[in-house]
Amino acid sequence: MTAIVNNADTLHLMQQAAAWWWNKRIPSLSD
Repeated sequence: MTAIVNNADTLHLMQQAAAWWWNKRIPSLSD
């Protein structure tokens, strides 16, 4: 990967990954 990446897209993917991760780790939050 190059140093110049679409930061917006990267952050968006990271946010989705984090949300998925925490939903898997803490199911009580998704209730």
